[in-house]
Amino acid sequence: EKLGVEDPRITKIKNTYYITYTGYCAKLRDGVVTRACLAITKDFKKFERKGILLPQENNKDVVLFPEKVNGKYAILHRREPDLWLAYSDDLKTWTDHKIILFPRSNKWDCVKIGAGGPPIKTKEGWLLFYHGVDQKKIYRLGAILMDYDNPSRVFRYDNPILEPKERWEKKGLVDNVVFTCGAVEVKEKIF
Repeated sequence: EKLGVEDPRITKIKNTYYITYTGYCAKLRDGVVTRACLAITKDFKKFERKGILLPQENNKDVVLFPEKVNGKYAILHRREPDLWLAYSDDLKTWTDHKIILFPRSNKWDCVKIGAGGPPIKTKEGWLLFYHGVDQKKIYRLGAILMDYDNPSRVFRYDNPILEPKERWEKKGLVDNVVFTCGAVEVKEKIF
């Protein structure tokens, strides 16, 4: 984290908040190395940094499921350009890494994709908002539905649900971006 952090995602499991985030840890000749990291808190006053969550370099967009799947913790993470699923017994050792979503040719998410906030449990399955980037470097949001017991079974909606339209979405530090690290459900509406 020597060079900073970005994109925290917060997952509440029982009475603990798990915060996954990207840590910028070193600057190399050709760029920056990032790592997927984890911190926990119960009150947002005291935090316990757990350090690197996944050993692979440049692994981003990590999000923890809000409950165990088949008795194991489950995460989604991005090893560019794909979205991966992995499982753990202890939040330290992650196994069974599997690509569950990949960029699609000639679509709005054709270059790379990554998870948004934690999956939301619905009547139909796990709902996940994700971002996709096209060849013009335009970020848009989409949605997928994953099976409860086997999140690697995915139904992807074809069209984006949000794309840059406002001036502050089209121009900024990074142009043409809409992005989410979370969603909140209130009275059956998702914000």
